[in-house]
Amino acid sequence: DVSVFARCGETNNKSPWLERSTHGDPNKSLRDYVYESTGQTTSAKKRVLIIAAVPRDQSHIVALWSELECFAVGIQHVLIASPSWAVQYIDRVIALAKKHIPSFSSGDITIEAKFFLNNRYDVGLWCDGIESVVDSGYEEYGLINDSVFALRKFTGILDNLEHKNVHMTSLSYSYTAKWYASYGPEEYWVESIYRGFDQEGMGIFREHSCVSEDHPFFCPTEQDYKACIINNFEHDLSTKYPCDKVLGLYPSDAPEALRFKQEVWRTTWIKNMRYWRMLVEYMGFPIAKVNEPEQIGDWEYEGLLKNCTQKLPRNEIFEGLDFSVAMPLHQRRWERLPRKIQQIAEDILGFNKAKWNRRHTADRITNKSSWKELTIAERNAWLTLECSPVKFDRRECHVLRPDE
Repeated sequence: DVSVFARCGETNNKSPWLERSTHGDPNKSLRDYVYESTGQTTSAKKRVLIIAAVPRDQSHIVALWSELECFAVGIQHVLIASPSWAVQYIDRVIALAKKHIPSFSSGDITIEAKFFLNNRYDVGLWCDGIESVVDSGYEEYGLINDSVFALRKFTGILDNLEHKNVHMTSLSYSYTAKWYASYGPEEYWVESIYRGFDQEGMGIFREHSCVSEDHPFFCPTEQDYKACIINNFEHDLSTKYPCDKVLGLYPSDAPEALRFKQEVWRTTWIKNMRYWRMLVEYMGFPIAKVNEPEQIGDWEYEGLLKNCTQKLPRNEIFEGLDFSVAMPLHQRRWERLPRKIQQIAEDILGFNKAKWNRRHTADRITNKSSWKELTIAERNAWLTLECSPVKFDRRECHVLRPDE
C-alpha cells in the first residue's frame, strides 16, 4: 500500500490527511494505517524504554504507572530517569510495579531508576539516562516522559523502526513551521512526547540533543523560551535525519474543518479537544495529556484510563507521600528540608531559617556572584541543594517565599 503518511517528494499536498490508498483492502480503517504488533510478536532486538519522570503530583505518578502497564511491552528493560529529589516517589512506583504488574513481577521485563541533577528539562533526563545505558548493547530505544496518560496497550513506536525501516519514529508529526510561520510537508517535524530510535538514530539524537546546560539551545535570553526550546530540540532534530528515515505515526495537525482560525495555538491535538477525541476514537491514538483536564477529566473516576490502571494499587501508591516537597531542595522551605541538608546550608553556605525563608538569590547569601568564585565545599553544597552552576550564575537558585 501507498503510505497514508508519506511525505518525501509530495510537497503539493498541504494536508497531513492524505487520500486513503486505493490499493489493497478498500475497507481498511483509519486505525489500521498505524502498524503495531501489540506485543504478540516479540522482536529479537534488545530494547529499552527510558521514561523521563518528574513526579510533582499524583497525576504524574498515575501517568507513569499507566505507561508501565501499557507501553512497557515487547521490551527488555525500563529505565526511569528522574531528578535527585524524586527518590521516594519513584522508589514507591517501582516497588509496587514489581508487586502488581505481571511483566515486572515475573522478571520478564526489568526496571530500575537513576537520579540526576535535573538541569536541562526532559531532554537532559533522557540524555543522562541514555549515557548510563549506552554501552549495554541496546539496539532500539524508546523515549517518553510522564506528561501523558497511556490509554491502551501500544507498541507502534518501536515496531515501526523496523517495519518502516527508519531511524526515528514519533507518536505524532506536524506540518506547522516554527512560530506558525508557514504550513506544508516541507516543514515536517515530529513531536518529542514519545519517540523511538534505532542505534543510528540514537547517535544522531545524542549529537544534536545531548548538549550542556549553557548551550544556546536552551534559550536563556528568549522571553518565550519554551517555544524556542521546542524549535531547537524537536523541529530542528527532525531535519538531521534523511527525509525517509524519520516517521511520525499520527497527524498532530487537525483537519481544516476542526481548526480555530483565530487561535492558531489550537491547531494540534494537544489543545484541540474535538480533534483529540477523533484521533482516540477513530485512529486508536493511545495517549492523553496530563495537564489537559478536558481530555481525561478526573482520573480518579477512571474513564479512559481504565485500560492502563487495572493494576494500580490506589490505597498503597500515595500512602505517606508528601507532594508539597516534590521540588528541588533549594526551592523548599527550611522546615521541609532534611536536617542533614539544613546543616550543610548552615555550616557551609551561612543560611539559617530566617535567611532561608526569605526569598533570596544565592549570591546575596554567599557574597559571591559567580560559580567560579565559590570554594569547592560551597560548590558541592549547592549541588547537594540541586542547584547547578548555570542556575547559580543566572541567579536562579532561589529559596521560596514563606507562606503568607
